[in-house]
Amino acid sequence: MMAVETRFADAERQRLLYVATTRAMQELVVTHREWATTSGPKPDVSAWSPLAPTLDVRARVIELETTAAAGRRVVEMSTGEVQSRIDGARERLARAAVPSVHLRTVREVTKADPAVMQDGFLSATGGRGANWGSAVHKCIEAMGRGRTRESLQRFIHAVAAEFAIGADQLSELEAILERVRLSKVWRRLETGEMRHFELPMMYRRASADVEELLEGVADAAALAENQWLVADWKTDDVDVIEWTRRGAGYERQARLYADILEAMTGHTAEASVEQL
Repeated sequence: MMAVETRFADAERQRLLYVATTRAMQELVVTHREWATTSGPKPDVSAWSPLAPTLDVRARVIELETTAAAGRRVVEMSTGEVQSRIDGARERLARAAVPSVHLRTVREVTKADPAVMQDGFLSATGGRGANWGSAVHKCIEAMGRGRTRESLQRFIHAVAAEFAIGADQLSELEAILERVRLSKVWRRLETGEMRHFELPMMYRRASADVEELLEGVADAAALAENQWLVADWKTDDVDVIEWTRRGAGYERQARLYADILEAMTGHTAEASVEQL
């Protein structure tokens, strides 16, 4: 088996040598280096070695000019000057590493508010899980975008399957949507000439140290009679006392969305937080 592989490798080298030499249209240049060892010249075993007898007779030797190595550059600075340049480079790197813009979410800004941190609404327990909240908000968005009756029912079942909402919770989800539809906030949203659901926002604002890009997604916003209404629905499953404790944080969060809309559009904005 080894002999077969050796013959194949030899044949492949001959094929490649043939291809390389026959591609030249006018002139073929072959480079060659003489290897010298303590015991004498080392024979050429490169892929070009089979051409050696022909090259010795027919080739013209091209002598290549040899140039001495440039060697090491001599530093014409003192140790102090070198250190000064190093320190300058480090300072420039440090300045370049300072961000010129901070990207912050509405949630982060709300959480940084001392009053909100004291209430602890962002870390409090008492919800029914992210899947339940996502399912509710997706269905509200679908209803806001025009789904009704059979279309809304099919969408609710699809969302329930996506977020692993059990059959026993479907009726509760439908009841929540009906309460939202009949609420005063929803009726006000419906009267808006411009309505948005799951509205992404990004706003640049100046701060004490650096510019900020403030981003977030509002549950719903509608413009009616030159005033925005921002609606924020919460699915916290808590009692009245706990809801009151969290209210300041939620209202601050919704108010930030309203402030962004005011700054971007020039219209006044009102924020409303609803517990579902």
